[in-house]
Amino acid sequence: SRCSFLCQTSLKCVSGRKRVITENMPKNTGADARGGFFTTDRSWKYGFGMVRLLVITFVAFTVAPTLIDGSSNVDTKDTTIFLSTYLSNHRWMLHAYVGSIGAIVNVKVLGFWSNLLLLLVAGVVCFVDHFLYSPFVVLVYLAKTMTGDFIAGKLDTKEWKLVLLFVFTIFVPVAMMHDGDTGSSHAGNTSNVPRVFFILTLFQIICEIGDADFEQYTFFRHRYSFEAFSLFFLFVYPGRRMTAFELQVIQADLVTCLFYRISNFSIILFRQALGSSVWRKFLFFIFGKVTGIQTIGVSDTRIAKEVLKKSDCKGDCLEKNFASPAWLPVISLESVDGPLYGAMIQNFHRVLPFCSVEDVERTAMEKCAELRRVTENGKMIIEANDIVRLTLAIFISCLFKREWETGFEILVEASWEWRKEIALRGQASKEIKSKAVKLLVDNLLRSNSELWNLFGERWYEPEYFSLIMQPFIISPSINVSDICVTLKNHSGPIDIENAIMDAHPFPVLERYVEVPIVIGGKEVVPPHSQVIMFMSDFGPASGMLPFGLGPRKCLGRSIILPVLKSIQTHLSENKISFQPQAGHRFSGRNNDDTLSLAELVYLLTTVFFVLFRRAVAKVAR
Repeated sequence: SRCSFLCQTSLKCVSGRKRVITENMPKNTGADARGGFFTTDRSWKYGFGMVRLLVITFVAFTVAPTLIDGSSNVDTKDTTIFLSTYLSNHRWMLHAYVGSIGAIVNVKVLGFWSNLLLLLVAGVVCFVDHFLYSPFVVLVYLAKTMTGDFIAGKLDTKEWKLVLLFVFTIFVPVAMMHDGDTGSSHAGNTSNVPRVFFILTLFQIICEIGDADFEQYTFFRHRYSFEAFSLFFLFVYPGRRMTAFELQVIQADLVTCLFYRISNFSIILFRQALGSSVWRKFLFFIFGKVTGIQTIGVSDTRIAKEVLKKSDCKGDCLEKNFASPAWLPVISLESVDGPLYGAMIQNFHRVLPFCSVEDVERTAMEKCAELRRVTENGKMIIEANDIVRLTLAIFISCLFKREWETGFEILVEASWEWRKEIALRGQASKEIKSKAVKLLVDNLLRSNSELWNLFGERWYEPEYFSLIMQPFIISPSINVSDICVTLKNHSGPIDIENAIMDAHPFPVLERYVEVPIVIGGKEVVPPHSQVIMFMSDFGPASGMLPFGLGPRKCLGRSIILPVLKSIQTHLSENKISFQPQAGHRFSGRNNDDTLSLAELVYLLTTVFFVLFRRAVAKVAR
């Protein structure tokens, strides 16, 4: 059967198990569901929330201390409750650290061991605050927070469970023993611990349950509840009989939460900047300054079209310096220039007839229809790997007249390795890349004598095996899965080409123009310019063509559109089983702002070494 590959892939017989739809349905990872943390709503929550909390915190250090009832407080003249003393003794730094790393751990920007190291330092900070400043203040804050979160079911990670253990098995016993050793010196503090702990814990439970179960209400979701309870504690506390110690606890709570919000907001802003074209534009600016290349950004559709029409040269910018090395050992037909491009494009047109549009249309419809039947009957989820496998199976069937085999799985794995390095997320496995090339040449190409005889032994050379590996294997695997995520994220029907423009797989187009670009008698781009066009600047309504135009337009349009249309017709309409965002990594606009710490380090070091090398070369000239 032409669709026999589905028996192995869709049912996952390779792994010996099936994934059932009802189990752990993956969540939407669209622009407003990036891991659940980096949404526009959360930007408002923490951005506006930190301003509100800053005001309340200021009041807690300026107005609230004047309302302390001296008759009930042995520490009425304690100046530590006033803002000037709190700032001058640098205690705020300790509370700021605790709040900030709480945000870092919660948002999961680092791995477990990095989080654990930050939390260990936070433990030391808590002991410093307890022994050198005010005993029991931070202890009450931590105890009420952990207790409230635990009861509300919010301690859902290893890190927070370890913090819970630290508080009640280490911090509390040590604090109590120290209090016993010092006799009655802290009696004023310990006598107030139960009362403030009980009240704040009750508030914490209400706030956390509200956030977890009533998030449809802005009052709970945006933490107005916490602010309301804080104001209640400061000004409506029964008879205003709040002691200086209790005020210190609420002050520490407010400062810690303030920096928690500041850190969350900063992380969101940073991630959103990574997800936009801001950092790319900055990188192009720096690259131009370092290399001395005149870089011009173009966001006008008319100008962009003229540039694309009149230039067939990619130039010497990011694609050459970052993408081309990442493609190795493949030579990307999309990235090369000059005589090599001319020779490869000529040979590509000799290969293209082996993968006719008609054959792609028929094969794509058959395989997508079969996959739909399998998912409906077996209640399967179509994840990112399934989309990659489906795409590869279509082109392997068309080019080589072969059905999917277990041995071809290395191509699926290789597609993720290539896209990881191309997206500057990490070093790809050279071994996996090499195995994928070997499979292509020694297995697939040799099995089709007519295609093999086209170039013979030269297929072993990068200039030749790249004619198939890039345009028919790796690029479709990356781009189709990226576009499928966009289809998933649209609630209603959308035209394929509009979906591509909405979240274009190619975030940047580059062209070098030797002659000036003139529109209406006015020079809009000077000669000898490296032109940069960010696809995020051109929406579906801009009139920009998703596959480009001019001499370097995408040559795969005619063979990739049938694949995408078949997926849209047969698979994407089933919103339950169609989950291409599940397991989708590295590439695509939904992943632009999801860098881990290791990926961020790789990106920055790669950029640094390229810029350093180019700067040295410029000086040497």
